[in-house]
Amino acid sequence: MLQNLRVENFRGFKRFELNPLGRINLFVGANNSGKTSLLEAIYLLLSPNPISGLDTICVGRNEYEYSTDDTSSRPMRRRQLTIIHLMYNHQLLPGSCLEISASSSHQNNKSLKIYVEIEQDSQGELDLYEVDLASEMLILKIENQEHFQEPLKIPLSSEGFLVLDDIRRSRELRQVAQLRQVAQLRQVAQSFPVQWVRILGTPMEEILESFNKISLTPEEDRVIAALQILEPKLQRIAPQSSTRFYSSSSFIRGGFKVKIEGQDHPVPIGTMGEGMWRMLGLVLAIVNAKDGVLLIDEIDSGLHFTAMTPMWRMIAQTAQDLNVQVFATTHSQDCFQSLAQLIDGGEVDDGEVTCHRIEPGKSQSVPLTGRQIVIAADQEIEVR
Repeated sequence: MLQNLRVENFRGFKRFELNPLGRINLFVGANNSGKTSLLEAIYLLLSPNPISGLDTICVGRNEYEYSTDDTSSRPMRRRQLTIIHLMYNHQLLPGSCLEISASSSHQNNKSLKIYVEIEQDSQGELDLYEVDLASEMLILKIENQEHFQEPLKIPLSSEGFLVLDDIRRSRELRQVAQLRQVAQLRQVAQSFPVQWVRILGTPMEEILESFNKISLTPEEDRVIAALQILEPKLQRIAPQSSTRFYSSSSFIRGGFKVKIEGQDHPVPIGTMGEGMWRMLGLVLAIVNAKDGVLLIDEIDSGLHFTAMTPMWRMIAQTAQDLNVQVFATTHSQDCFQSLAQLIDGGEVDDGEVTCHRIEPGKSQSVPLTGRQIVIAADQEIEVR
């Protein structure tokens, strides 16, 4: 488990630290204080594929554009990431650098550094593509000693965009050594999964993939029990074989049918409301994060306040059973008080829970221990 987190020059943080961290960590604070940015920092730090991590984060924030490549006989639209917004004060200049680091309970320090340089060879030409390039250009370098022996170098467009098609064309990324590293990274990904539940929820295709991984295993029983929090008469759930995807990021609430006690025919899960889909996404994410990390943005989204306590009970128990570290954000007082209720009742170990208030302009969070969470809830102290 991560014991602390430090970020520099990332998003709205010049420097910031979270310390200490527990098994369950709740981030609170005003809008635009950086709660989601900290989830992104953890995701980038732990993601074994930094390119995929950057893509996920930028697309999730709508920080990308499409350009048209007219140089070929068949013009193609290319997605390009506006990574300037990852840098503090939105500055992407030679020397710009962001860094994310943490220490873990296994004495294994983790660090990720992303910085910008100008690069050119002695002849004034770069040898990164199979096409002619200008004599100098911006290069994005990614250092992660846990995954790469040498910094990963990625060329940026003249406007500073990270063009995904250019990454695929780079000879450097096709070298044998890189391919071996990719194989190693896949092993890391399997042994240390990172699951992320966003505000909008989880796309349908990701939900189906997650369900197929645990279908007909004991973890499927956890899924049923979690959904019964919202509908006690629910008996079974199954994917619909006729499901078709309309896009790779479809957030259509469908793809599953459920069997309800007393009804002869299964019911599409989409008819049961947003809360049921949200709960399905939460429980599938945590069971697929075994021995890893679960990130949840606005954990209370779509759920009635009466579901807060059993939801936290499910999260806490599953996290303990499957060795998952949880990071979640909220604006809800009901969500905070429900967690405090479980701590006070002894259902959650107060030594494994932290709450961090994020305040703009501060260099570190205001941490609350499990016992302090209970006291704040009892005295109705505003911590959000």
